[in-house]
Amino acid sequence: MKKLIFLLLLLIPGTIYSQGLFRPVSDDMFSQPMTYTFMAPMAEVPVIKSAWKARIDGTIQLSEVLYNKALKQLESNTVLGIGPAIGMQHYVPDAEGKPFNNYGFGAGVLLGEQMKFVLQANLMQYFKFGLTVTPKPRTDIFPVGLFFGGGITF
Repeated sequence: MKKLIFLLLLLIPGTIYSQGLFRPVSDDMFSQPMTYTFMAPMAEVPVIKSAWKARIDGTIQLSEVLYNKALKQLESNTVLGIGPAIGMQHYVPDAEGKPFNNYGFGAGVLLGEQMKFVLQANLMQYFKFGLTVTPKPRTDIFPVGLFFGGGITF
């Protein structure tokens, strides 16, 4: 019973916070004009706005580089792993004033031939790279590797 109460106490705040994760980023996030006026007359400088948001994303692993301990060399695998991740994403306004995800970072799980845990960074909304950790790798393979892939941020 104590474990159930403890689990509920952990899940309720996470559920309340995550309600914003499932909503799309609003298009009018950067619609309010923001300028700073200096003491000199007519000296207004527009400021480029940016924002950090916690978001859920989907990651697709396309390639992975691992170290083979028996051969003592790096080997590249074309592996397909797909999975969810959660992280902080940075948004800036594009030419139309809508938010554009230019970079971010996060952590997730990739499911495929083997389950892998991922620490990832993304660039320009779709390109992802980072570290993978395989809990039970096949023999002679170091459990930490590098991955490259793609994805989409929701």
